[in-house]
Amino acid sequence: MGSVIDSDLLLRAAYYATLAAVGCTLMLIVAIAWLRLARRLHHYRRAALNAGWEPLIAQCALEPPQQQPLVKQRHRRQFFALWNHYYDLQQGESHNHLRQLAGSPRLRAYVSAALRWGGLRNRIIAATTAGHLANPASMPALKPLLHHDSPTLSLAAAKALIEIDPAANLPWLLPLIAQRVEWPISGVATTLRDVGAAVYGAPLAQVVLDTAQTPDESQQLARLLRLTELARQGRVMPAIHKLFERGDTLNPEVLAACLRLIVDPDDAHWARRFLAHPEWFVRVCAANALRRAGNLDDQAPLIALLADAHWWVRYRSAQALIALPGVSAADIESLRERLSDKFARDMLRCVAAENALR
Repeated sequence: MGSVIDSDLLLRAAYYATLAAVGCTLMLIVAIAWLRLARRLHHYRRAALNAGWEPLIAQCALEPPQQQPLVKQRHRRQFFALWNHYYDLQQGESHNHLRQLAGSPRLRAYVSAALRWGGLRNRIIAATTAGHLANPASMPALKPLLHHDSPTLSLAAAKALIEIDPAANLPWLLPLIAQRVEWPISGVATTLRDVGAAVYGAPLAQVVLDTAQTPDESQQLARLLRLTELARQGRVMPAIHKLFERGDTLNPEVLAACLRLIVDPDDAHWARRFLAHPEWFVRVCAANALRRAGNLDDQAPLIALLADAHWWVRYRSAQALIALPGVSAADIESLRERLSDKFARDMLRCVAAENALR
């Protein structure tokens, strides 16, 4: 009798467990369907809003806006995300037109409020917008964000401060940029290019010199020199010359970064000085510098480097030899036949063939 009761209990338990499992499965299916529907509705509403704003924003590429956009409070983040996208695509007078489009007090109030109290995504969009609007009133709210835990937000704040007032903010921001290794240096270089070499050249050169005087300057100085290289700026070369004068005691990574900046034949003598540096990557950068700025007098030292122990040194030296002004394909072939080192001959042959295919 007891075994029959136990069996009934087990069957009932299995029955209710099955019902519960089926119920949970149905609830999960309904939840997934609801989430997919909500996501589609969100994308539909987003597309509909963007379709209403895009003609006004696109008009700013040609002329000042004829009317202000209708943006409800809950849609302002989406509006400025779209506005920032178009701002980054345009340049010149179009930027002034876009600032006029977003110049209403209500829209600017949203930016100010989001910088102080918004969530992370809101703050990133607001910081980017504040820089594009070039509103000095935003600077007090932007400065604390430089030390935020999010690298994306802190970098957005730094770029905004550079856009708003580069002359005032660059002298103290550049050392911070050198220290914050989590900030992609290429993003800062893009902002500097937009600001213009006439504005950032002098403060960048001064910060390079100041950083070079600190006891442990190698990582920060290398970042600043990388920034100089990406920005394609020649005004800092006097500062670079002072670093070259310390070349024998300079950190090899810093020296390599300096060599990457050489593009003028008048600076080629610095590259010649470091062709025999103990670090192979410095020799690579020196050979590359002569490829850009060398002359026929550099043939002999570059030929010697074709027998270097490191493949990259041989490769860059061969490229530099072929790129020297006045060197023809026949000259390279004649040189290759005269070389006694097998690796040097092979490298010169490979690079000559590579150059012929271009």
